[in-house]
Amino acid sequence: MTVVPCGAASSAVRIFFGIEGVGHLSDRDWRQHAGTNFVCTKRPAQGSTGMVTTNHPLASAAGAEVLAAGGNAIDAAVACQFTLTVVEPMMVGLIGGTTCHVRLADGSHRVIDGMSAVPLAGHPTMFKPVPGAAPTVYDVEKRENQIGPKAVATPGSLLAWTHALRTYGTMPLADVMQAAIRHASQGFTVTPYLSDCIKDAAPDLMLDPFAADRLVPDGTPLKAGDRLVQADYGEALTLIAKEGEGALHGGALGDLVVQCMERSGAYISKKDLTDYKVVERQPIRGQYRGWEIVGPPPPAASGLHIAQMLNILEAYDIAAMGFGTVETLHLLAEVLKIAFADRGEASGDPAFVKVPVERILSKAYAAERRAGIGQIFLNDIDDAIEDVKWIKENGLRGGVLLPNLSPDTKWVKPLYDPAYDRLWEVIQDLDMPINAHGGTGSPDYGR
Repeated sequence: MTVVPCGAASSAVRIFFGIEGVGHLSDRDWRQHAGTNFVCTKRPAQGSTGMVTTNHPLASAAGAEVLAAGGNAIDAAVACQFTLTVVEPMMVGLIGGTTCHVRLADGSHRVIDGMSAVPLAGHPTMFKPVPGAAPTVYDVEKRENQIGPKAVATPGSLLAWTHALRTYGTMPLADVMQAAIRHASQGFTVTPYLSDCIKDAAPDLMLDPFAADRLVPDGTPLKAGDRLVQADYGEALTLIAKEGEGALHGGALGDLVVQCMERSGAYISKKDLTDYKVVERQPIRGQYRGWEIVGPPPPAASGLHIAQMLNILEAYDIAAMGFGTVETLHLLAEVLKIAFADRGEASGDPAFVKVPVERILSKAYAAERRAGIGQIFLNDIDDAIEDVKWIKENGLRGGVLLPNLSPDTKWVKPLYDPAYDRLWEVIQDLDMPINAHGGTGSPDYGR
């Protein structure tokens, strides 16, 4: 959401198989074989007195209404957030976490950290892993870390929004909440996006009688165009508008949350709600082709790893590679894999984990990780030839992953290593598809 008021490659190969529909992805004309053809068009947006963008028109309208009433960007942003809890509850909620990135008129930045926290009663064995599950997958019995009361962390969203409004806004809380209260009490039209989300989550929603009655009435998920009225939620928002964040963090709404947790054997206590503290942090800053990149710091992962990915991409001529080409998509996929590997290895709450921010942000580290794009798992050509033959002989769909493929031809001979000649002959004889390849793993931070 945005509110703006005016004023190198390895010489090895990897074999893959068991993949349906593998094709010659190095072709430039891949679009004609795609299931969906699309064109991304950027249309500039302009506003004479201000601009508001969110993921839902009613939320954007709430922000615009506040600007029109004389509020500033923070007033409008908070109005948008409260409205989103009504019209897109799967994305934004009072019992959730958030970060608020604020840029003031003097050009200074600060990030309000209202991210969810582990309840005080949390412990390393609070969830039981599914026997045999990989430790990095986090599959637990009954999916208790994903659905139900035990999956709920101590919320910080409401505290972050009210802190932002109190510190940097100009309007009373009750005023910026009016649109949210109205849409909850009087209802709104369900969008295709909300309908799809309800349909996808219907099996889980059916486990909760209240959610099922509201979102999956009579076992049928709400459809696009249906009207969703949440009068009781409107009452809850009205209480917050009157009492402030204390209604949830120490008041009657919080008591209801704690009672639900206690009935379910979950973890959030009244002390969790009353002790939670919002933190203002300095943002992450990076550089990309002369542009300054500013984003939220840990415990949020986005700012750090977006800057990291841009550092890696900076060495490539993205414009020359072309939008939507195989080469560009492959590169983006590899860079995302690197960032997510590092995120899983190093990200966390700085109150408990030492996150190597400077190292991950450094250009030197980007060069180090960039060198891993195209990194290989199988170096022996004879083994590669045997694997290729085995795949073909057993009637499996599959192919050979080769780094540094030319984008201009269907079959491309690796030019950098004569040792590939024998493998190349086998690939051509067996008519095996090829693809560009890169592998990534977790780094050694030297900690």
